[in-house]
Amino acid sequence: MKKVIIIAMLLTVLSLCLLSTGICFADETEKTSSLYYFEKTQATPQLALRAGADNDERVLIYIPHSYAFEKLEEPTGSFVKVRYNSLEGYIQTNEFNSNCKQVNDKWGSNPYAYNLNFEIEAAEPILYNTTDLSPIEELRPKKSNIVCNNIYGFFTKNNEVYFLVNLTISVIPGVTLDSINYYIKLSDTSIASTFKVETIPVNNGYIAQTTPDKNPDDEIDSGDNVPPVNDDTSPTRNPKNSLDRYIMIAVIAVLCVVIIVLIFIPNRKKS
Repeated sequence: MKKVIIIAMLLTVLSLCLLSTGICFADETEKTSSLYYFEKTQATPQLALRAGADNDERVLIYIPHSYAFEKLEEPTGSFVKVRYNSLEGYIQTNEFNSNCKQVNDKWGSNPYAYNLNFEIEAAEPILYNTTDLSPIEELRPKKSNIVCNNIYGFFTKNNEVYFLVNLTISVIPGVTLDSINYYIKLSDTSIASTFKVETIPVNNGYIAQTTPDKNPDDEIDSGDNVPPVNDDTSPTRNPKNSLDRYIMIAVIAVLCVVIIVLIFIPNRKKS
């Protein structure tokens, strides 16, 4: 009977060891494999996201330095398909290989958005569609009815700069369009006279990843909004010690002690 108990407990310990391995290494195994960030160089100061896999296709947006995007397909030719925030498009494969690096766990809660202390100045700014860049004439809200949540990037067209902005809009009393992405013109904003690409703040996750003396356990917060992805899992994770792993280790230790005691306690002889 004692042998049966020992064998059962050994199997239990083995199962717990395998389970605890999964818990202890969860932070390392759950790293995002498809999220990359753009690091500018003198040769490539900005990363163009194009509507199609061709240099003649229009630029949807320029992905700013240090901000992340999702790789959707492996590079198979001159272009690779990616998603930056809600926009799917193509970037040049040679720029991806030369200027883009994989994001790690320390990137923060929102790798896409940045803050330019942005205010809308036009009394009734024109909003532009994210699909075909056409002006939305039927929606001309007053600036007092618009809340700018996040700015995701910019692009240029006919020497005009446009921002991709996430907005909350009060259309009429009781009707609110929440968390909608539109383009707006730089000329309709408070930074029209001062904006330069160099003024875009660096992502907090980038600072954490590229600073050697940064504590890897520090919580990095680069935005309070959930990154806009199409599934239920966050594309970034912050590593932290888990209480579960300590409980699991304690249980395994107790079971090992019990097994040792059972092995060395002599069997009672029947009278």
